[in-house]
Amino acid sequence: MLHIDRQGIDAMLPHRAPLALLQGVWIEQAGESGRATARLPQQEPLFPGFDGTALAQELTLEAAAQALGVVLGSGRKPEDGNPAEGKHLLLGFDAVEFHGAVPGSSEIELRVQREESSGGVSSARFEATASQRPWAQGRVMVMQGAA
Repeated sequence: MLHIDRQGIDAMLPHRAPLALLQGVWIEQAGESGRATARLPQQEPLFPGFDGTALAQELTLEAAAQALGVVLGSGRKPEDGNPAEGKHLLLGFDAVEFHGAVPGSSEIELRVQREESSGGVSSARFEATASQRPWAQGRVMVMQGAA
């Protein structure tokens, strides 16, 4: 299993603090599936009007999209061409469900599994746990080739 640390994640994603949420990614199958840990900032006024449960939900979705971007990027090889084409643009989410109140911990565990890809668009199932309890699940969609 390949481990990608914070430095490797920074090389693959454009996100910087406070939205650089992933702490580490473990690739189970390059370009297909992996697990990630994310730290949700709890004291930062990130988005006006979002706090508590709403902020945790939004940041969990962002972390799932970031995890998918790293998993998909792990399947690229240098001969695949322009590195910017390996980046992904978030298109949206579907069938998202949250379970319970705000996680008691700022750290969440994510699992992403690519379901399908077509014409540069990929979708994946994601699951998030907090304090070893189910927190969220759903589907995330991204488009390849956005710098």
